[in-house]
Amino acid sequence: MLQVAIISISSSFFFYAFCGILGLLTFANAVHPNIVLSFDKSPAVDILLVSMIISVALGYPFSLFPCRDSIQSLLFPGHRESRRRTVILTLIIVSISYSIASFTSFSSILSLSGGFTGTITGYILPSAFYLKATKDISMFKDRFRILATLVLVLGSIAGFLTTSITIMGFLRGSATSSID
Repeated sequence: MLQVAIISISSSFFFYAFCGILGLLTFANAVHPNIVLSFDKSPAVDILLVSMIISVALGYPFSLFPCRDSIQSLLFPGHRESRRRTVILTLIIVSISYSIASFTSFSSILSLSGGFTGTITGYILPSAFYLKATKDISMFKDRFRILATLVLVLGSIAGFLTTSITIMGFLRGSATSSID
C-alpha cells in the first residue's frame, strides 16, 4: 500500500511539474496569476469560469465535513459528538472561509489557501495523526516517528513562512483589487 501511495504521489508531482515547466517555457511572461485570464475572452472560457464556480460551490461541503471532523477528533478525542460543538466548529470554519473568500483577487485566495491549507493537509496533519496514533511507541524505537516529527516541524515552518509572506504582500498592497 505504501508503494502505491509513493508511486501515485510521485507520478502526480512529476506530471504537474512537467506541465508547469513546459507552460512557463512556452508562454513565459504572458502568464497571468489567474491562469484562466491567459486565455482569450470567449464563450468557452466563460463556460470554464462557470464550471469552476460550480465545482467550488458544490465541493465546499465535502471539504467542510472532514475538516470539522478532524478538528473534533484532535481537540476532543474519545468524546461523543455534541450538536453544540459541531455547530460552533462549523460556524468558525465557515467564518474563516468567508473571510478568506472576501478577498477580491482570485490569485490572492489561491496564494493564501495554497500556503496555509496546502501545508496543513499535506504535511502537518498527516504527521500529527501518525504521531498521535503511535504515541505509545518510543521516539527512538520507531524511525518513522522521528521522520514524522521532522516533517511536522518543517511543514509548520513552511506553512508559517508562506502564509506570512502572502499576508505581508496583502499589507503592502501587492494584492490587487480586481479578479486577476
